[in-house]
Amino acid sequence: MTDTSPAPMGHNNPPTDAEILRDTLADKNRELLDRAQALIEAADRAPAVIEDDDTKIKITDFLGSIAKCEKALEGKRVSEKEPYLTLGRVVDGFFKNHTDALNKARQKVKPALDARLLWEREQERKRLEAEAAERKRLADEQAAQAAAAEAAQKPIAAEEQMTTAIQTEAQANRLEQKAQGKIGVTSRGTDGASASLRTVWKGELTDRAALDLEALRQHLPADAIQQAINSFIRAGGRELRGARIWEHTESVVR
Repeated sequence: MTDTSPAPMGHNNPPTDAEILRDTLADKNRELLDRAQALIEAADRAPAVIEDDDTKIKITDFLGSIAKCEKALEGKRVSEKEPYLTLGRVVDGFFKNHTDALNKARQKVKPALDARLLWEREQERKRLEAEAAERKRLADEQAAQAAAAEAAQKPIAAEEQMTTAIQTEAQANRLEQKAQGKIGVTSRGTDGASASLRTVWKGELTDRAALDLEALRQHLPADAIQQAINSFIRAGGRELRGARIWEHTESVVR
């Protein structure tokens, strides 16, 4: 029966560069790939237990063939990839030269803007602190007026003045909190660029021997810890609390 279903969308599109490269590699290395596939299939027929010397020799030869095939494939991979690596390095170097130059230009100009924004932030902090101090002075004055009204037996005026004093004191407290917190200052260009201050904590190693590794325990990635264990073993370490170190023996076929 003839298939009359419509062809999938994009079936007439030309092959991508990746598809062309994959097909080219397959054609160029067909003999080697066929040999690898034959070895892979033969592994399924290999015995799980070796019971005689003849089988031991055959398995040794078989594993040797796998090792040779792996080495050949790795050699092909390196040789086929090298031109692309070279081109990739050319591309990276070409653009990196320009981005490095731009970064140097940034570092030449940016400190002036940092200083200006820091100055503006400090000026705003001082303004808030001065306004808070003035509000506190006004609140004290209003509280004194409330006390005077109370002494003059003017309860309504006294209550109104005290309410005003409390409100003014609250405003002063809010201004103080704002002065002690993060004060945002910005700079906006005419083409849509904007700048603002960002504060981050940074750290750097100053004394390797004194470094508190216990405090860093939960922040060390598993790969880094495994690398450290491997280095410890290569240096002769055989006991390490929290890790299992054992002697492992296996055949090495070349």
